[in-house]
Amino acid sequence: LNVAVKSKEKLSRKAVHRNLGIAKINLLVIARILHQIYMLGCFDIE
Repeated sequence: LNVAVKSKEKLSRKAVHRNLGIAKINLLVIARILHQIYMLGCFDIE
């Protein structure tokens, strides 16, 4: 039982790291899209 619990903990830690990586990528993508919208907005005003 102990071994199973330990391996589950390891798996959940790996999952957390993977999710953090995905979240970072999503934030970068969102930031880039927002930046492009902002730039387009500035050009529209001019």
